[in-house]
Amino acid sequence: MPRLPDRLFRHPFRSPPARRVGAAVAAGVLMMSFCAVTTAAAGSAEEATIRAASAGLEVSAGYLTIELDGTGTVTGLDDSRTARDYAAAGKPASLVSLVIGGEQVRPTKVAKDRDLLVFTNDTVGFEVDVRVEDKAGYASFEAVKVEGPDGADVQTLLWGPLATSITQTIGETVGVVRDSGFAIGLRPLTDRTEGAWPQEYQQFGWESEVDDNPSKLEVAPHEEFSAAGKTAWGSVLRAFTFDYTKERARQNRNGYRLPVGPLPGDSGQVTGSKIALFGASPELTPTVLSNIARGENLPYPTQDGQWQKTAQASSQSFLVLGDLRTTNIPTAANYATAAGIDYIYSLPNAVGPWQSTGHYQFNSSLGGNDAGARAAVDLAKANGVRIGVHTISDFISTNDQYLSPPADDRLATGGRAFLTRPLGAGDTTLYLDSASLLAPGLPGRVLRIGDEFVTYAAAAQVGTEWQLTGLQRAQWRSVAASHAAGDQAARMVVNQYGGAIGGHAIIDEISTRLSTAWNSTGIMSNSYDGVESASESGWGPYGQALLVNGTYAKTQAKDGYVTETSRMTSNTWDAITRASWGEVASTSMAQVFINNEFYRANFLPGMLGWISLSGSESLLSVESKLARGAGLNAGAGFQTSVASLAAGGDNGQKVLDAIKQWETARNLGAFTDAQRARLRDRSTNWHLTVVEPGKKWSLQELDAAGTAIGAAQEVVVPTPRLNAVALPPATTHALYEAKVDTNTPATIRYEVTGGALPEGLRLNPDTGGIVGKPIRSKIARFTITAHQTGGLPDARADYEVNVRTGPPQPVPQLAVTAGGTTLPGVGGEAVTEFINGGAQPVHGVEMTLAAPTGWKVEAATPATFDAVPAGGSVSTKWTVTPAQDAQGGWYPLTAGASYQGTGGSQTAEAEGQVTVAAVQPTLKSAFNNVGITADSNPGPGNYDGGGNSWSEQALAEVGLTPGAAVTHQGVNYTWPDVARGSADNAAGGAATIRLDGQGDRLGVLGSGVGQATGTFTVHYADGTSTAASVTFPNWCCTGDAISGGASLVATARYRNTQNGPANFGAGYRVFAQTIPVDPSKHVVALTLPTESSIHVFAVGLGH
Repeated sequence: MPRLPDRLFRHPFRSPPARRVGAAVAAGVLMMSFCAVTTAAAGSAEEATIRAASAGLEVSAGYLTIELDGTGTVTGLDDSRTARDYAAAGKPASLVSLVIGGEQVRPTKVAKDRDLLVFTNDTVGFEVDVRVEDKAGYASFEAVKVEGPDGADVQTLLWGPLATSITQTIGETVGVVRDSGFAIGLRPLTDRTEGAWPQEYQQFGWESEVDDNPSKLEVAPHEEFSAAGKTAWGSVLRAFTFDYTKERARQNRNGYRLPVGPLPGDSGQVTGSKIALFGASPELTPTVLSNIARGENLPYPTQDGQWQKTAQASSQSFLVLGDLRTTNIPTAANYATAAGIDYIYSLPNAVGPWQSTGHYQFNSSLGGNDAGARAAVDLAKANGVRIGVHTISDFISTNDQYLSPPADDRLATGGRAFLTRPLGAGDTTLYLDSASLLAPGLPGRVLRIGDEFVTYAAAAQVGTEWQLTGLQRAQWRSVAASHAAGDQAARMVVNQYGGAIGGHAIIDEISTRLSTAWNSTGIMSNSYDGVESASESGWGPYGQALLVNGTYAKTQAKDGYVTETSRMTSNTWDAITRASWGEVASTSMAQVFINNEFYRANFLPGMLGWISLSGSESLLSVESKLARGAGLNAGAGFQTSVASLAAGGDNGQKVLDAIKQWETARNLGAFTDAQRARLRDRSTNWHLTVVEPGKKWSLQELDAAGTAIGAAQEVVVPTPRLNAVALPPATTHALYEAKVDTNTPATIRYEVTGGALPEGLRLNPDTGGIVGKPIRSKIARFTITAHQTGGLPDARADYEVNVRTGPPQPVPQLAVTAGGTTLPGVGGEAVTEFINGGAQPVHGVEMTLAAPTGWKVEAATPATFDAVPAGGSVSTKWTVTPAQDAQGGWYPLTAGASYQGTGGSQTAEAEGQVTVAAVQPTLKSAFNNVGITADSNPGPGNYDGGGNSWSEQALAEVGLTPGAAVTHQGVNYTWPDVARGSADNAAGGAATIRLDGQGDRLGVLGSGVGQATGTFTVHYADGTSTAASVTFPNWCCTGDAISGGASLVATARYRNTQNGPANFGAGYRVFAQTIPVDPSKHVVALTLPTESSIHVFAVGLGH
């Protein structure tokens, strides 16, 4: 089996046998850039970091040093930077142990065998081999071999718990505990590795001392789903894998035991249980969590291409509508647009827009089937919004097909017993041979006997039998029947709405059905309400992971899809966008603040929950809620109805505009820290008035009657800038972590746009974190660009990292680097470099490079070398071509090298980072601004930030009608053809759009809001690109000069204001600009400017 670097173990050992590096990399890149990561050769002995401990071994996981004594007991949890030990005093536990025959059995010895920690207990006769792999910032631990005594029942593999002294911040579900200087984290890396502790084992792992609800949540408890737990003396980090090679009776938190399993084949074994451990500074923890998710192929949903856990868009507000239906979607969309909201959410009842839950077929409100729902989604999209829907997870409603007679045999059940007497079809009393199924701790009193469901009123022991009386026959649409003595009775697991819940196979089927619904309709959001039911089936946190992660894996939309949940678990933390707990009329604002403390501790976006909104509600009331949201940087689900907003009339429009102003200011970071602190004061009231749309507001404090208090404050969107703090120095071959940041939450991506990071370091584009191990001493100078959303300009700053010489490395290193960008089907260059830092030459060097499935990798220069002298290096250039259908995201390239050294066959590996920027299939798909409106309905328009727009009728007078062909200066264009009131032009955002053709010029139809200049970048099929600075004059007015080489195409007589047609005779102008292109090259894409003041209506290639 493959062997990984020895350097994690501070204990000398022999060199391992040869291995071949393999890579499994997730597919999908549209545009990509690369940063370098290096890995030492397998079998290396880095004396400065690998040493024998005084009483055992030390294992590095990021900046965490795990001290193990000779028995495999964790005796220290050190911050390797400060040597501070965070292990809780007097709380030793084995890093890994087994439960055999109901008893926890710990190892009595640990030894290092190459990349393995080998835990044994010779007295009992067990062995657990744990492979450890250093990932630069964290380490993975996988149980690759588990052997118990002959004939023994190995029930569970336990990780830890690691007992820490940290109490300051406990991120229960993310599995991270931290104080002001250090964070220690544990992440489960498979669905079957449950980030929690088995409810059966209260006597093990200080489980009885763990606080059920340390965060004081109303949706408690979370402890049974959480990798981290809080105790009176500190905190614990833990995980486990249960054996399901045979049926098991799993205990729920109420003490009831439910039969589950077996799972097929090897999937039921505890072998393969895998976790990540790390230590990091608190500010770098999101970067490490992101790297774990990417590096371990965990769910990685994004917003605007950015990881959801760091994206401001993850806290965006929704309009939650109780009366949404296809016929009123345009009206609902208008209300959402007026509020600056992009999602309308269907909540017609407690369970969502479904005929039944389980099979989840749409009801008539959204068309009655998937095709009808697709039509509703398309209508919403044409009106500029997306649709989300409520679900109730694996609740099976009593009218669902799973309960149609005869009901599905795979429904979740509790205990079982057998009839001791025959039961006639009309009998109301039955007798059982056991009371185990009647135990408390399971909701409902529903039994299944054959295909009939019955309920009972009371149970009592009569002699050796158990008598159940008050039977109600033929429940859940079943048919009353006669049953013989000896027939089985099983207790059903009843959901909170009185129906059933699914067992393992049904949970998996529901995940398939939900993903199919999302894929076939284009729905872009759902809530997993009641998701804890998937655990209540007996499968614990694994049940929720099966549903949530299973749905995510099969859902095509990974970017822009928003999920909410009723419970947040360690195993679903990666896939779920957010929690948004709190319901109308039942949750206090004080509880909302408590919830947001939990969100911050678990690196989740802030949310107010679902709060009431009425069209007749006073601005004072609405703005009080919005002020709290601004103070917490929290969005909300505004729960209302189309009818209520319509009934509000002018007041309703004012309420919606208030939401728009507050949310725009919040999402663009306009409130200062001091203002946000005041806004969190729940005794205060506020009013926000727009001064300059999207840029500046006036904030006025009010008393309870709405009277002004003191002077108004200015609220201004900051100009994006990167922090100017110098980056710390680095040391060769030592872990390095640093972070760049901006002054705005609108940042969506960080990119190295000049120079290069030191070899061995990589920039996380989602977080701005820089992590790795540099391999060369040098001063590296580079430029980082922070890209923004909301039409804000990019921020750039120059940095340097001084890499100092550390201890010499006696074995070769491998690095992979690449620069620039590429597109689907377009080759980009990567370079692998093999550096022999040892004292002896090496021979027979062969390098490889692996890319995502479907990509093409070709060596452009030789990849094999006869010899590399001591101190020398060799390199190979590669052409890396993404698949034509590559998806967005960022992923690793994996380089490998094999060679012959003094110890025989050796290998090395390295990873390079691939960063994705989404490419839009057409210009239309990049439209993000409503610039053209009908004279009769100018409300949706906002071309200039002040609510003004082009008149559709005035444009038609000069031939610019939807879909009209326009030819100007040898370039053919098509005027936008979209539903009126929806986005019709691209304004800022630097979108990249596909093109396909050749010519000597590229033309752009557009205009500026004020004279506006931006950069357009043309991309060619050969991987090259050219950038051009282009100026568009102001759209108004006829008498203004035309500058910057623009050419006038048409002039409309007037424009629309929010009150209708106005400014007759002023003249509103559409211009053309042309960009020279190389006629010998094939154009494949165009990147639009960042500046939102440039509006693009059409592009074309000409001769």
